[in-house]
Amino acid sequence: DYLKIKNGMTYGEVVSILGRGGTEGSRVDMEGVPVTVVYTWKKWHGANIVCMFQDGKLITKAQAGL
Repeated sequence: DYLKIKNGMTYGEVVSILGRGGTEGSRVDMEGVPVTVVYTWKKWHGANIVCMFQDGKLITKAQAGL
């Protein structure tokens, strides 16, 4: 599933691939700065996926233990 996630996708599109919503880890929402939100999906055996969205679109992703 991680390989199906592409930059430019919306949070909803990522959720549809991963099967559930992520846990919001941080949010930057200040005037003059694009809204940036980081979500984490914890998977089995300590593996996780982290996705950063800016203005509603995925800009970067990372994984550990997949």
